[in-house]
Amino acid sequence: MTYLLIRYRYLIVFTLFITTSHANADTVINTSLDHRGQISDDMQIGTEGKVFGGVLCGIVENSGEINNLAICAEGVVTGGRTSGTVVNRGTLCDTTITPNTQVNGGALCGLIQNQGIIANVTLKSDTVIKGGILQGNIQGDAGHPAYLGALTVAAGSQLCGVKLSPTVQLEQNVTLCDNVIRPQNPERPSLRDFNIDVPTLESLTVQQLQRLEEEAFRLFTAQHLTRLPPSLFAAMNGNHIKKLTWKAVRGITINQFNQLPFELLSAFTKENLGALSPAIVKQLTLQQLNYLKPTIKRSPERDISMFLTSISPSIPTKELYDILPTTWKMNETTGDLIAPKNANLSFRTLDNSKNVPAQVDLEYDLPDMNTGLGIAGQTSRTSLLQQIRQAMSQSGLGEYEMTQQADGILWVNNGKTQFTLIPDVFTMQQMDSDTPVGVSININGNYQIVTPDYTLITFVPVPKNFSQLTALFGESSSVKCNKRGDALLQIPAQYLRRGREGDEVAMVSVFDPFVEPAPEEFCKDDVCDWTGADESMQPGIVWSEDDVRASTTSKIIYTDGTSQKIYPTVLQPDVFIEEALKITGVESVTFNNDGTFSVSYQAQQYRLYPSFQIQITTIEAGQEFSPQVLINPDNTVSYQVQDEENVFTFRLEIGV
Repeated sequence: MTYLLIRYRYLIVFTLFITTSHANADTVINTSLDHRGQISDDMQIGTEGKVFGGVLCGIVENSGEINNLAICAEGVVTGGRTSGTVVNRGTLCDTTITPNTQVNGGALCGLIQNQGIIANVTLKSDTVIKGGILQGNIQGDAGHPAYLGALTVAAGSQLCGVKLSPTVQLEQNVTLCDNVIRPQNPERPSLRDFNIDVPTLESLTVQQLQRLEEEAFRLFTAQHLTRLPPSLFAAMNGNHIKKLTWKAVRGITINQFNQLPFELLSAFTKENLGALSPAIVKQLTLQQLNYLKPTIKRSPERDISMFLTSISPSIPTKELYDILPTTWKMNETTGDLIAPKNANLSFRTLDNSKNVPAQVDLEYDLPDMNTGLGIAGQTSRTSLLQQIRQAMSQSGLGEYEMTQQADGILWVNNGKTQFTLIPDVFTMQQMDSDTPVGVSININGNYQIVTPDYTLITFVPVPKNFSQLTALFGESSSVKCNKRGDALLQIPAQYLRRGREGDEVAMVSVFDPFVEPAPEEFCKDDVCDWTGADESMQPGIVWSEDDVRASTTSKIIYTDGTSQKIYPTVLQPDVFIEEALKITGVESVTFNNDGTFSVSYQAQQYRLYPSFQIQITTIEAGQEFSPQVLINPDNTVSYQVQDEENVFTFRLEIGV
């Protein structure tokens, strides 16, 4: 029997001299079997088995390796490893093709993990080939196309009836039939381009996980990851974990994390490890911590302090010295930590999950202000809240009392005036000992405090109470609070009192930190009787007469009669600043606490005024959209940014 083999750029001719023989189908081969000159019918190859030479016919269940042989037209070989030179006249399924191997001809099916060369094959319905080289004539099923990922298609080849991943490389003169599916935008691929159906993530199986490309994990968001079955995490490999972004890791739940094998924990990188939720860090065992130690030690300082202040107090202090960089100091007896100058800090977080309504999504975990910079948040020094009170007193603001509410919001009150704030957890910093202690206002108009321990804390304004805010608009409303105080409010249209025609249900606002007291004529002891009150004084949103510019505001009135002004702004102002600075002539951009931006452009100073009117477009699940800022001819600026599966378009008026 003579076979022609077209190897990658070479032609090989070899002849098999065969005598008919039949292996016992009931016997599992767990040794190395020289099969040259023989033809087998049904066969079972065990995990330690290796069959080389000859021809395989019948049904072959392979858990070991086949090497340098042929598969006859009636033969079906499933599983195991495939090595050497294999002439295929039958069907080869669910196999790993090892390096320096060539499979020529026949049909392939199932999952093919390829590190060699596949030439001139037919691909059955929904076959997946990952890796290696394809060459020659590749024919798939147009109705159920094969998926090709992370591989190279050799020059001069032809592809039909297949779907190409964004990771496929095409050499010169590759012919693609009309029924080949290609990514719409290879530079900005979607999860669909990687054969992932986002609506079915909750039901993803281990077998389906194995068919996914590891590169697709770069596109997962926190929302995607949260939806995966926890049992799936037990089947992940290190490359899955390494490719997850910081934002995606934020979505890992405790149940999912606890399914990860301990040895897989070392796959987390210094770029994504710090995104693990404090709830996960709090329940880490010493054994898990030992696997994470090398990565923690290399992580940014904020992540180091997050781990140290969030871990369980049952972890012995002496076990944590290996985590500390040489620039950090720790008191072994008290657990007190001393961070180096300019280190970014994180503190033990408040367990406020039961005190924040389900409709509220916080981009960050709020610190427990009654803890300090020490192991598990414990310290022999005074707490953050006590230190803030001392700093306020030194600044002549001792009449004000700061307290932290159950939902994490800080109330600052002197009995007559109230402000509501939260710390900007992304900018807490250890300052030098010559930094003045006290209260100041930064360039953005936000309050800053330097504590007696020289911790710099910046505060951003928030709604005074999440529960009261969502109660205004019903269970279908939602609030997403982001790190710079920009809040995305999704409100049913019927609650938009005095709304203009074309108003969107969504609003992006910043809140004034000042809480206006309830009108005494209608409210007493947080209970209000609105009989006779004008509509503009009653709970809900009150629009100003001219609500285009942020200089004229709208107001949210709570059920207890208190109210806060709201200013229109944009989502993710840090992204706006980053994109605006790419425009030629833009020298600086500052986000102000009233939602506007101060811009220095060609040596002139301007102010950009957002509007409550925004445009929202839904994009394909998993697809990423490039943010952009454009200067328009009509003296406005356009800003587009993605949030989950929506693209928000904002228009800002240019003023002075």
